[in-house]
Amino acid sequence: MYVYFQRRKTDSQNKTTTKRRAEERKHIQRTNVESLEEPKFTEEIPKLEKFDNDEEISYEDILKKLNEILSIRGKRSTNYHDQLEYLNHLRQYVKKRNLTVEIDIKILLIQIIISFDYHQKENNYLNILDYTDELVTLISDNDHIDISEYLKEESILYNLHDDVITIILKINDEFTKLLRNIDHHSQNYIERLKDEFRICSIINRLKIYFELKSHDNNKIIQSEHLCKIYLCFIEHIYYKYDKTFDQSSIVLMNHLCKYIYTNEKLNHVHTQANLYHIYHSSLHDHYNEARNLMLMSHIQETIHFSNISTQILYNRTMVQLGLCAFRFGEVHEAHQILMNLQPGNRMKELLGQNIHIMNTSEIKEQQHLLPYHMHINLQLIECIYLISAMLIEIPSIRKQSISKHYRIVMCQGEKQLTFESMETMREHILAASHALKVADWNTCVNYLINDKMNKQIWNLMPQGIKIFEMLINKIKEESLRIYLFTNATIFDSISIPSLADIFELSIKQVYEIICKMIINEELMASIEDLNQIVILNQNRSSQIQILSAELMEKIFQLYEQNQKLNHFYSRSSRQLLK
Repeated sequence: MYVYFQRRKTDSQNKTTTKRRAEERKHIQRTNVESLEEPKFTEEIPKLEKFDNDEEISYEDILKKLNEILSIRGKRSTNYHDQLEYLNHLRQYVKKRNLTVEIDIKILLIQIIISFDYHQKENNYLNILDYTDELVTLISDNDHIDISEYLKEESILYNLHDDVITIILKINDEFTKLLRNIDHHSQNYIERLKDEFRICSIINRLKIYFELKSHDNNKIIQSEHLCKIYLCFIEHIYYKYDKTFDQSSIVLMNHLCKYIYTNEKLNHVHTQANLYHIYHSSLHDHYNEARNLMLMSHIQETIHFSNISTQILYNRTMVQLGLCAFRFGEVHEAHQILMNLQPGNRMKELLGQNIHIMNTSEIKEQQHLLPYHMHINLQLIECIYLISAMLIEIPSIRKQSISKHYRIVMCQGEKQLTFESMETMREHILAASHALKVADWNTCVNYLINDKMNKQIWNLMPQGIKIFEMLINKIKEESLRIYLFTNATIFDSISIPSLADIFELSIKQVYEIICKMIINEELMASIEDLNQIVILNQNRSSQIQILSAELMEKIFQLYEQNQKLNHFYSRSSRQLLK
């Protein structure tokens, strides 16, 4: 009994001791938190005193006040609102006293620098635009003033040591961040998007200013400034169609990019200018020029070593080049270009339009996302790819599989497809594929070109009529090839004029298609020119010959892939050694 009660007494003492220690621990933590919340600052921020209206001051006095403002910039107790208000008062004083313009520009530059220290809300961003607009106006009207970060000695009357181009680039970045953080379906996004015209106007006036300054003695520095301004201006026009400009943007883009090619020394700037140039040329259906630029620049070999933003720009450029190839009638090229973006459902991420999974490790990738008005319609890309795959795959569907993604879409759609109620783009393409299998070109065209497809796809392209003509002609040609493949073992001979009537093609086009098939050994036949008849040869290739030909094609593909891998690894090792 004694032991039992002794244990109970000891347990109660232990509980009391534990409770007391917990209270002491909480008191210590509370004291530490209070000490963190109320830090003691030993450094006092000096108060800015304004000049009196009747007080006479010199240029040195103003510089002293400006140095005081810059000295307290970035400190914890600094009130940026008071600083900007004081600078506004100082500018008003300078204007009343009719002091030099250089002093006014100096104060204005400090206003812009301090405004960037604020959290970039819309009102503050608009104030920065106002300040920058006024700054560019002042330096344009007073061309005897030089503003550059390369000045060794700053003259009171003529030279100001600062960098206007850095300010413009910072404004450009903040504009992109602002649009990225606004709901793109709201009216506020449209209102802020209108500010782009104002930014382009500021950049254009600054471009004219540096072009006039480029005739000075220091041409190297001026050309470096011009390259930065040109690239910044290109970023605002490369994704826009010609209808938004008074003059031809192709001529302007050629001029700006060629200047960068000639005067810029940095490789990544060359790469960006090349991609902007190719994108803009592809957007305006200059396919041959865009393709030649891509081949001559060899960007495909070095793009893996570029930063994320440049890789996103490369993917966007390749997509636009593929769409241009389709509009140009190069279906095989369009399919080959767009094929790399289809598998994996990562198209949004590759184009910088969205991130599939938002983890803490991927928050940094948000800075590479593009504003909504620069996005490329993903449904349009998939539609062009599937139509290209349909025109290539179905004529050779018995021989080999060219597009795995198209085959997967076909297998999934055949289980659910009902021809009575078709709503989505995929359903229309699958129905068109079924019609093309039996060489019914008219039904295939009706499935691809109708009111629903116009609203979803074709209205997104400005060259709608030309695309329709090209697409109808391609469908007729592939239907003719499918018809010949299907009936080659049934007929002994076929009349060429009758084929022209069935598929509404000219006799010359039918001749060309059949001759290509005979030359490529796709069709075992001969043409009798006198009677305009195709004589079909019944001697078909044996199964062993067909399998041997397929084996040779696969071996050749493996050989090409092996050569590409060897070239890539050898180039990577050279880069690492450098």
